[in-house]
This record gives sequence, structure tokens and C-alpha cells, in this order.
Amino acid sequence: MTTNGPRLLAIVTRAAAGTAGLIGLLGLAAWVFDVRTADGLSPGLTSMKANTAIALILLAVGWSVPRKVAIGLGALVIGIGIVVLAEYALQRSLGIDQLVFTDPAGGSFPGRLSIVTAACVALLAAARLLVLFGRSRWAQGAALVTLLVGALVLLGYAYGVTSLYSVRPFSAMALPTGVAIELLSLAALASVPDGAFRRIVLGHDAAALLVRRLLPVALVGLPLIGFACLLAQRDGVVGGGATLALLVVICAVLVGLVTWAAALRVARVDLGRTQAMEELTYLKTDLERQVQERALQLQRRRNQVAVLEDRQRIAADLHDIVIQRLFAAGMFLQGGASEADDPAVARRVNTAIEAMDNAIRDLRASIFELGGRVFDGDLTTAVDDVCGESANLLGFRPEVTVDDPDWEAEDVRDDVLAVLREALANVARHAEATSVDVVLRSAAGVVSLTVSDDGRGMAAHPARSSGTRNMQDRARQRGGDCVWTGVAPHGTRVSWHVPVTAPAVEV
Repeated sequence: MTTNGPRLLAIVTRAAAGTAGLIGLLGLAAWVFDVRTADGLSPGLTSMKANTAIALILLAVGWSVPRKVAIGLGALVIGIGIVVLAEYALQRSLGIDQLVFTDPAGGSFPGRLSIVTAACVALLAAARLLVLFGRSRWAQGAALVTLLVGALVLLGYAYGVTSLYSVRPFSAMALPTGVAIELLSLAALASVPDGAFRRIVLGHDAAALLVRRLLPVALVGLPLIGFACLLAQRDGVVGGGATLALLVVICAVLVGLVTWAAALRVARVDLGRTQAMEELTYLKTDLERQVQERALQLQRRRNQVAVLEDRQRIAADLHDIVIQRLFAAGMFLQGGASEADDPAVARRVNTAIEAMDNAIRDLRASIFELGGRVFDGDLTTAVDDVCGESANLLGFRPEVTVDDPDWEAEDVRDDVLAVLREALANVARHAEATSVDVVLRSAAGVVSLTVSDDGRGMAAHPARSSGTRNMQDRARQRGGDCVWTGVAPHGTRVSWHVPVTAPAVEV
């Protein structure tokens, strides 16, 4: 059933109630114009009573009026039914049988509803009131009873079995009354919120699907088969026992075929749901894994931020306190050197000043290493920002090239930025370079970082220091390496490379 199912069901419900009301109007018109053949819409059979027509009209109108008016109409119909039942129980007339019209047909109870009709209209009115007051279970039960009674009446007329629509010695229920009772019963069942009828019609589960396949067979197919067998018996085609056997065989075959088809449909639905559940389970597991990985990444980033905050505080102290004091001491020594009379003393003072300048330069390089901040953007932007920060230390901005089409370098982001910062600090500290080229590439599962300068160069195996050792350790921990080579005519190239495992791509 589509998303318009509830709206369509509401339209059908009102149409069923309206059709029942139309039957009541035709029956009442027959009394107004005294058209006896149209009275019951079935010449030669039991005719609809005037009070029955009025009760049917009131019940039908109850589906199209405001709640308070519907409650009043329902109470009125219940009153009519109770009074008629009381008349049968007390065996006396209470004055409503021929209150509106005089019944010329006479009989034992002229103008009076049959006992079955009185009970049905009262139950239908009660079902409508119970729905309005939120008593869905009781409303559903009352509507089911009237639905069964109406079905028996229709079968009685179809098969010619008087006992199914007549309770002797009382009057019988007319055929149009039985049709109207069936329509109003279906309308009442359809109006019960979360009732069995709505679940069957609108449900998407296997049970609703199975019932939707079997109900037409039970409500239409089997009665038609029974009617056909009855006609065959009346025409002498088959005998009494053969008729019963034929009925059982045909019904069994029909029910079996419909059940098998419905079972196949239900099996397909269950298979689809099982596959959907398996897919949802896989997605849930994968999502949980991603959440855990992201939580670990965030925890590592928080730890890194805490460490970097400490380093930045230390770098700020070195810049604001230590360098300033060294600079002030250098200025003091320069003043003393200019006033010294002994050239030897002046040379020693200048040597000390030069050493202090070298110390200040080294401290600034160390501050650059310590003061690296956390970059939240992509790795290309982060590499460019690190090189931009180093421009103040180097006196120029390095040339940057990043070739990472598959984003593989993001897996070693922290190591790349740390090695780059250390390499640029070494250039500023030792190389005396005028240009630096930074190249970051990833291809065939390998990430490589190359920092080349045109400085004074360094040995192929540089002296071990904490910086170079950290660069090599970061590479080797990931299965890679870090090497230093000379560049003609002068300069140094640092090559740092590590393998990475590209994430699997789901198809």
C-alpha cells in the first residue's frame, strides 16, 4: 500500500457509509411514495421497514458530521434498537413501530424492525460511539459481530436458505438491509485506529500480506464455489454426496494454490528484510569502527595539542626572556669593546659577541621547532603554513610542491609536519642557504618528503643530534628511512620516505 493508503481508505470508508445511507434513502422514499416494489429493492422478498431506513440514514450521516452531532445520532439509533428489543422481550408495542408510517402489510409485528436488524443497528451505533470515545477493541468486536450477521443474511438470500436471515416467528431482515449492514460494518472496522482491518489493508509485514491474499478467497471465492455447487445440485448435474465432495475438493485446491502463492510472496519479503537487516548490521558495525577510530584520533590530537601548548609556552619564554637578555648582554659587550684600549681585549669581546649572535640564531631555530602549531586544514595547506612560518627564520619563503592525488599522505600527517619543521630549522641553523625547495609526493603506497637547499652543504652522514635522530626514528618506525645527500654544486637534500597502506575503496 502506498503512502496515500490511509487517505484512500478514509475515502472508501465514507463511500461505504454513503452507499448504506443511499440504500436507506431509497427504502424511505418507497414508504413516502408508497412504491411497494421499490420498498425493499427486492420484489417478492422481505421489504425494508421505515424505522430501519431511518436508522440506516442516521448511521450513515454519523460519518460526515462533527463529533458531537455524531454522538447524538449514535445515541438515537441505540435508543431505537433498545426500544425494539424491549418490545420483543415484553411482547408489547411501545408506540414506535408505526410512529412515522403505517405498515399496510400487517403481520405479527407491523412496522417493527426484525430482532436481528434491531440488534445490528444498535451494535453499529455502539461501535461508532466506541471509536469516538477511544474504545477501539470493543468497537472492533461490535463491528465484527454485525459483519458476520450481514454475511449470513446475504448468503441466505443467495442460497435461498430462509433460516439464515429470518428468526421465526419474528420478521426477517430484508436483502437491502443486509447489504447496508455489511457496508456500515466495514466502515466501522476501517475507522478503528490501529485495528485489525487497518493493519491488514495498510500493513507491510508478512502477516498482513498473507491475510490480504487469503481474505478475497474466503469472502468471495468460497461463497461463489458453494453457489456454483448448489446450482449444479439443483440442476441434477451432481448428487448430494458428490456435491459435498466436489465443494471440498475445489475449496481445498483453491485455498492451497492461494496459500502457496502467498507463501512465496511472504518468503520473498522475508528474504528482502533479512538482507536489509544484514546490510544494516554491517553498516552499524562499520559505523562503530569509524567512531572508535575517530575517537582515538581525537584523543591523539588532544594529547598533541597539550604537548604543543607546553612547547609554545617554552618557546615564548625563550623568545621573551632568554633572547632578550642575550641581546642586552651583547649590546653591553659592544659598548665595552668600543671603549677598550687593548686590541686583544677588543678581539675577545667581539668573539664573545659573535658567539652570542650564533646562540641567538640557534635559539630562534629552536623556538621555531618548539612553537609549531596544530593545523586543522588539509595537509597541503598545513605544509604551506609551516613553510610560511619558516620565512621569518630563513629570510625567504621556501618553494612548495605537493603531489598527493589520493590523499595518502594524510595517514602520516603528523610525522610529515614534524620532519618538515625539523628540516627547515636545520637549514636555518647550519646551511646559510638562499633558497629551499620542499616537495611532498605520494605514489604507489609511498609518501616521500624532500627538502633541498643551496647552502654550504653537510656530510652524507651528519653528526647525530636529537633532531636528525627523531627524523630517522619517525621514518623507521613506519618501515621507511631518512637520508641526507649532497646537491651539486653545493647544498643538501633531505629525503624522508615511508610506506603507507591506502584505505580500501568500497564498490
